[in-house]
Amino acid sequence: MVDVNGKKGPNRVGKDIQLSSGVAFSTCDNPIGDMCWSTDFVANTPIDTCSDTTYDKHGSANSYCATNYWAGAIKACQDKGMELPTRAQLAQLASNLYVTRNGNEVTIGATEDKDNLKLKDEYKDNHPLTLGYGYWTSEEGIASRAYQRDFDTSGTNGDDRYWYVKNDSESRAICVSN
Repeated sequence: MVDVNGKKGPNRVGKDIQLSSGVAFSTCDNPIGDMCWSTDFVANTPIDTCSDTTYDKHGSANSYCATNYWAGAIKACQDKGMELPTRAQLAQLASNLYVTRNGNEVTIGATEDKDNLKLKDEYKDNHPLTLGYGYWTSEEGIASRAYQRDFDTSGTNGDDRYWYVKNDSESRAICVSN
């Protein structure tokens, strides 16, 4: 028997608990909201977009010659059969992870900063992201930069100031699928 959506309910046979005859099936590392999220990772496998002429197959609409960690993160997600999330998807993830200091639900827009928040109780000790880092989105700013969303213990930032150079080796990534 396999619970195909993890801890998320209803946890009932015939609903999200299914029988398996040993045939391979898909599982989700982190079902949050209505999306499946991978385990986060350091995007430290770059693609040399100076010599790799398939850079456009790794998400870039712009010709950018560099040791490109952003393109490497896109490829890592593609290799999992997933995608690097959009700014809106990372904002939706943030909306699912955080509440106000009073415990009220919060909705975070794709380019919106929200401070003075706290993690929901279920994510305090078991959150799907390493807090204190920026996470790549699939969206580019200018040729040498792509957008990120920062996740911290007290809030999240994702406005247009958060363009990071694609050769940033310390950025993190998380992949998404519906």
